[in-house]
Amino acid sequence: GIDAFEAQLEAELAQLDLELHQAIPAQVVAHRRLVSEVNFTHTATKELQQKVDRIVQRAIQSEASAEHLCQGVRSLDTAKRKLCATVKALQNIQMLDYGLAQLAKMLPNSGSGVPNTNNSNCSPKAGGDAPKPVAYSEIAVFLSDCGSRMEQLEKYAELPKVRSLKVSLAALHERLQKQIIGQYGAVDPSAGCPGAELLEACE
Repeated sequence: GIDAFEAQLEAELAQLDLELHQAIPAQVVAHRRLVSEVNFTHTATKELQQKVDRIVQRAIQSEASAEHLCQGVRSLDTAKRKLCATVKALQNIQMLDYGLAQLAKMLPNSGSGVPNTNNSNCSPKAGGDAPKPVAYSEIAVFLSDCGSRMEQLEKYAELPKVRSLKVSLAALHERLQKQIIGQYGAVDPSAGCPGAELLEACE
């Protein structure tokens, strides 16, 4: 009866106490292991975050370095274009100066008297040699080249040298115009054709 049931309960309680007593050390060990693993995971996570931060910082520095490098390349490219433009302008100035000098040599002096009309029907005046014919076709080539170079130098128009060349070119144009008008005035209407030289000037 009751005594046997009481004895059975006591036996079960004793067994339960034994199992609890055995389970406690195992739980302590498992808890310690879990804490260790959590600490290890926390430390590893922290180290990983530090590595990620370093990688991000390096990426930012690399991006800044790349941008600085690109700015340097762009600056060099701009300087190169400006240098090429300056060299081209200097070449144009030199060639324009040379062309104007050649034009000045090719045109007769303003005080040389009535220019020659190169009229085959008219004889040179007695007592003097006929003036050297004016090569208007060559003058036209030089004038065209000088005009083209002057247009390319328009953005440098404030430079004293360019202003001087522009004035010289205008003076040569005026001188050439007077030369041609003078030749027309010297043509003898009774002689017929004004001559190949003057016709070349008209062209």
